[in-house]
Amino acid sequence: MAEVEHGSHGGGPRPNISPPKKYDGASRQLADQFISQVEAAAEFERFRDERQKILWVQSYLSGSALTWSHVITTGAEDLALNL
Repeated sequence: MAEVEHGSHGGGPRPNISPPKKYDGASRQLADQFISQVEAAAEFERFRDERQKILWVQSYLSGSALTWSHVITTGAEDLALNL
């Protein structure tokens, strides 16, 4: 598998970027902030593949956002019925 590289830091020292704050699905405004934080932090991460990138983002989800994400990525429709 090809390594997926992100960022334009050119291999130099990694800037001190805060990790994204956990997102629980509570509001649209917080979702927009979460997406911005994830995009900024991902610029300085290296992912082997798309699966690793998805797992990295999921590690910053909780509550209904994490449940929704698992439903989408695993196809577990029966889990969604229990919400």
